[in-house]
Amino acid sequence: GEIRISLETIENIALAVTRKIQGIKEIKAGSAKTEEKIRVELRVILLPEVNIPSLSEEIQKKVKHSVETATGIEVSNVSVIVENVYTGYRSRVE
Repeated sequence: GEIRISLETIENIALAVTRKIQGIKEIKAGSAKTEEKIRVELRVILLPEVNIPSLSEEIQKKVKHSVETATGIEVSNVSVIVENVYTGYRSRVE
């Protein structure tokens, strides 16, 4: 038989694994197919006082491992884009 795994499924696997990582306030996932591999892009808002390079590397490793283990599809790249650091303050427009 044939097994098809949607890109939305890949994104949900990535989101599920990143929810367990400390230091992330918000995260959004996107994915794309490139030949026989998958590329995952994560846009994150981090909590203050985290080490951005080490947290980004942890996210990349865990997402790659989880997606490949769950789906059997090779992940070519996991991009982490830090959009902001959460400060707890809301900007006011006057």
